[in-house]
Amino acid sequence: MRALLLLCAAACFAQQPADPGRVLARAQAQLAAAAADVPKYTCRQTVDRSYFRETRQIPRACDTIVANQRNGRSKLALAVTDRLRFDVEVADGGYEIYAWPGAARIETEKVEDMAGGGPLGTGPFGPFLVDIFANPAVQFQYLDKQSALFEYRYRVPLGASHYRVQAGPIWRTTAYDGTFRLDPESAELKQLTVRTAELPADTATCEATTVMDFEKSRIGAGEYLIPRQTRLQTIGRDASYTENATVYAECREFRGESVVHFDQAIPQADTGPKLSVSLPTTDLPPGMPIILALDTEIDTDHAAAGDAISAKVGKPVVDPATKRVLVQAGSIVHGRITHMEHHIEGEGYFLVGVSFDMLEPSIPLAIMLDRAHQIQDPRASSGRRVVTTESRSGFHGGGTFVFPTRLSRYVVPRGYSSNWITIPGG
Repeated sequence: MRALLLLCAAACFAQQPADPGRVLARAQAQLAAAAADVPKYTCRQTVDRSYFRETRQIPRACDTIVANQRNGRSKLALAVTDRLRFDVEVADGGYEIYAWPGAARIETEKVEDMAGGGPLGTGPFGPFLVDIFANPAVQFQYLDKQSALFEYRYRVPLGASHYRVQAGPIWRTTAYDGTFRLDPESAELKQLTVRTAELPADTATCEATTVMDFEKSRIGAGEYLIPRQTRLQTIGRDASYTENATVYAECREFRGESVVHFDQAIPQADTGPKLSVSLPTTDLPPGMPIILALDTEIDTDHAAAGDAISAKVGKPVVDPATKRVLVQAGSIVHGRITHMEHHIEGEGYFLVGVSFDMLEPSIPLAIMLDRAHQIQDPRASSGRRVVTTESRSGFHGGGTFVFPTRLSRYVVPRGYSSNWITIPGG
């Protein structure tokens, strides 16, 4: 009988509901401890952005624009999509440093340059958590239990906020509020929603909402709370709507510089005469034509701005003054995709920007598309191609191809050729 009574007492004790206030206090303590203990680490971040425009009459007031979109009274049409990929290093205190994937070293990049003119959010790895859960000015309120999770509301006043929004050349701080969900057993953060107050007119945006889903992940010797995915939604003052879907992968402890290693050439037997080639040790002289053929295909279903690409030199590059071969045919050049956009309205087209900056083995290269002498490559299935020479911030030179098509996918094939010309180094 005693054993039965003890078991009943234990079961009844286990069924006691968790106290929302205590769960919140545990969560705050755990997040503070994690912020102090987390190692430096990096994650690969892929952002898919969708841009919608309002097809009905546009209201003037943000309150009306936001209400229309929330209540389903807006009529939005998908106009453009694009994709970005980059690495984020999480340093002490959750400070985030951004770089293009596999860069020679992790170096700070301006987020606004990497965004390429579209919205891009930061903060899920630490800044939001510190600004909310370690901020004495933040007000919390328990709401209810949702899907076995405790849901809370919070508010960060303007004077205590570190959330900044770009407005042209300057950054403005905004108040914000939102909700978060905690596991009542472990007090682990599962989801955080952040919604700005109405933003100033010079941001061209009414409001922005970010939803972050978190999970424990092994990094090095321990397990740490990191974002699994985020969704950023912005509502423009022109009633436009933009949605960013971001996923994180390849999170690993950061142990120093991340260096790109190119495959080394396999030594070949000496079977005959060789062409004497004088490889340049500095930038190539400006004005020299170079034909490049892509070494790998670019599939718009998967490729993203930031991805590394390579191409082969089609013909020897000869110094016109000395007649020496400076770059041999078949030499490999390396670069990145700078734009990956799908324009859907009208006839539709894919915009693919590329930039090359390195000639193997490690020779700096500065080139741009030669608009006057482009190759009509039959592999362009549409039979038409428009070429511009736009350049994304952070890339010197480069060029942009436009492939008209009504299809939802386009593959730029391996071997796709284009004419380039050297320019002064950046």
